[in-house]
Amino acid sequence: MARVLVVEDDAGLRELWVVVLRDAGHEVVEARDGAQAFDRMKTEPSAVILDLAMPVVDGYEFLRQLRASSRYASVPVIVVSGTATGKWSLRVGAHRYLAKPFEVDALTSLVGEMVRTPSALARRGPVAHE
Repeated sequence: MARVLVVEDDAGLRELWVVVLRDAGHEVVEARDGAQAFDRMKTEPSAVILDLAMPVVDGYEFLRQLRASSRYASVPVIVVSGTATGKWSLRVGAHRYLAKPFEVDALTSLVGEMVRTPSALARRGPVAHE
């Protein structure tokens, strides 16, 4: 279906999301922080799932730099966080927001929506799922 970049510093959560997304038919690329995620963007993901609180380069900075990049600015991003608010995440460039903890079905549903209808995503704009 689609290539999804999962950016999460918690190895257990990252592995769970990878398994769930692969089971849903997606190719998954992993990164443990924003610095590694920039390197992984070379794989041309269709969507990014992004934690915010991470070491080295956090999700805030990764998202800021992603949106400033002419090459990757339009890549859809789902922010997942236990600390940030959905409104803030959407203001800084995320297309969707999921508050931790969440049901994995919500994640697969949002990823599916983002990779199936990117033009509809752009027209509708950001949506929070808190």
